[in-house]
Amino acid sequence: MSYQSVSRMLNNQTQSIRFECMDTLCQLFHCSPQELFEYSEEE
Repeated sequence: MSYQSVSRMLNNQTQSIRFECMDTLCQLFHCSPQELFEYSEEE
């Protein structure tokens, strides 16, 4: 995972995420993919 990818995710500048990135994040944080995301309706 590149620094640029992580930076974009942290700054809400991405509209998608690769499965490989999700897997890496889950391994790092010892969590499931469900715990990485939160749905919110934007008005």
